[in-house]
Amino acid sequence: EVLFRQYLQGIAQGQWQTARSAAHDIRVFGDFPFGVSADSADVWAHQDLFSFDGTIGAPPDAFSDAGQNWRLPMYRWDVMADRNYEWFGERARRAADLFDGYRVDHVVGLFRTWMFPLDDRPPRFVPAHRADQIVQGQAVLQALVACGADVVAEDLGTIPKFVHAALRSLNIPGCRVLRWEREWHTPGQPFRNPRDYPACSLATSGTHDTDTLAAWWNGLDLAERTAALSATGATTTRPGAAFGPAVRDHLLEALYASGSDLVVLPIQDVFGWTDRVNVPAVIDDINWTWKLPWAVDELGAHPEASARAQTLRAWGSRHGRLP
Repeated sequence: EVLFRQYLQGIAQGQWQTARSAAHDIRVFGDFPFGVSADSADVWAHQDLFSFDGTIGAPPDAFSDAGQNWRLPMYRWDVMADRNYEWFGERARRAADLFDGYRVDHVVGLFRTWMFPLDDRPPRFVPAHRADQIVQGQAVLQALVACGADVVAEDLGTIPKFVHAALRSLNIPGCRVLRWEREWHTPGQPFRNPRDYPACSLATSGTHDTDTLAAWWNGLDLAERTAALSATGATTTRPGAAFGPAVRDHLLEALYASGSDLVVLPIQDVFGWTDRVNVPAVIDDINWTWKLPWAVDELGAHPEASARAQTLRAWGSRHGRLP
């Protein structure tokens, strides 16, 4: 059984590299998950790097009052440090072999991991002290950057200032999500114009954890819609307009025109769909099961997809984002 699985992975590896070679100027980005499952090959092969008396997740936030328990095994950060985070370095080199760059999931967890003990103790951060968190996070990020691939950090949620400082010091872009980029301490909390986003960042309309752009917009009141359109420089879209092709394309092109070096659009937002990929903190048979309505290799044959591709390319040309 093991040999058969290795054989399948070898076939997949060869097909993947062939596809990348045929992609020419298309650069492929992947994902670097924060944790690994207890029944993964990594845990089986490196059991001494994990603690099985607690699981990891995220502390309470806007998505979950009680926090999110991802039911993944806890890292033994002390052992990781003793080995100079070599396991993270190995993962980074493998990611660099697969992708031109990758997004580091839940980057704050590399500095301080939220652990749910399996006994009656309350959840807590590990390590507990700020100084230790800074040293650990910077060391892990340096191990990732050393692999040579481009690294983007998912730095969303409640992020300490020292995490942002570490990202800046290593020139790692963070994420700028349109709906959350606001002057939160200014009366009225106005939206920021995407043109003012820093160059070392990734601009996006949403993430796999959020409502789609369409669902978010339809949940806003008239004043919020008007404020968002004004901040993004709308001149022809009616103030407070309901979501439709005009609003969709104005908001998406505003991201193409942003100051961010990188732009990523969820496929649902490209089309204006309301289908959601993930509801945080939910573990069931539906979450993470959404699929495209067409096979990827048949996208060009569908008029709707072809039309959107032409629009995206036009925006890329207009705003200097084509190779």
